[in-house]
Amino acid sequence: MPDKISWKDIQYKRELEFYGKIETAAKNLREKYRDFQEKTQTQEKDFFQHLSHALKIDQMPEISALVEEIRTKLDIQNKINVFLYQFSLPNALCTPRFGTIDDEDDDELVILVSQHFINDLEHPEQLCILGHEIGHMLFEHVNIPADAIMESEFNLNDARDIKGNILKWKTCAEISCDAVGLIACDGDVNAFKRAMIKYTTGISNKAFE
Repeated sequence: MPDKISWKDIQYKRELEFYGKIETAAKNLREKYRDFQEKTQTQEKDFFQHLSHALKIDQMPEISALVEEIRTKLDIQNKINVFLYQFSLPNALCTPRFGTIDDEDDDELVILVSQHFINDLEHPEQLCILGHEIGHMLFEHVNIPADAIMESEFNLNDARDIKGNILKWKTCAEISCDAVGLIACDGDVNAFKRAMIKYTTGISNKAFE
């Protein structure tokens, strides 16, 4: 048994299976349909619209310490930018990369977190959420315009069963990222469960007192 589990070793195998079924079809859609390209670009613009009203917080001592702790635990050198934005529900988003991101920035990630990240999460729980979002970059989920495909009404005869496989891939991709989040909090299962419950339901710290 290795002394340390690497994120490279924990990607859910079924995710790779379904990715193989959608990779070529997604590429063909991107090249074939102008409307599909515009849809993916709209999704990126929506992300950056949130970003334009967000506050960069990764230079704050406590957030900077979180980022450096995760980088050490995951053994990565990627630049991680964290921004705080206002949203009605607990939420965290990471940079989509299917149209407007330059290749030279592939090793850099922008993460948006809602105010609940600061208000409702303890330190280990914050590690879980950031680790999960970083997982989307490490496994290159940010390169697949899954939502744009699901919302598409194009002729998909050349991409048989792609929507069903996208749904399965998205579920498996989340499991892979959950595993990264668990590594980020040193395998603290209770912290991981609290983080997921809080960010799924909006329950505050008082519910766990």
